[in-house]
Amino acid sequence: MLSRWIYRSINWFSFLSFEPSGCCYYQTRAYMKFGQPKGFSPDYYIYKISDFDSAAKSLRVVKARFDHQLCVNSIVEISFGTEKSEVTIIGGHPNANFILPSVPMGYYVTSFERARLKEELNFDWFKFNVVCPVQKWICNKYPVNSTNLKLS
Repeated sequence: MLSRWIYRSINWFSFLSFEPSGCCYYQTRAYMKFGQPKGFSPDYYIYKISDFDSAAKSLRVVKARFDHQLCVNSIVEISFGTEKSEVTIIGGHPNANFILPSVPMGYYVTSFERARLKEELNFDWFKFNVVCPVQKWICNKYPVNSTNLKLS
């Protein structure tokens, strides 16, 4: 199954509690929601989501939940793409900054200013800090442009 390969090779995991193995309901639903409506075949969709080249990729969608104790938006889902448009923010508080907790599965939180979210949470930063620590082959094959990394 194509989605099982994606799950194992790039950690495209699910937070769904009824899917203890993490595969493959979420991945199949993501294809049906994002790939099928664009006319992508399953193979082409897999090609698109497993292309980690940074060229022309920017932040597209951020889903967040507002944390009332910390007064910040905690990011629960993000997506990147090549379309030229503004970032769509779903959920959260309209005036709060953002955090990305546990990057990657570690013990720290990274914060992002709302006004600079698209610049700070760019694809190279995400790839370097979230993807590559657990899937080193990705940064070997698709090097990160270090000038795009947020310094904090």
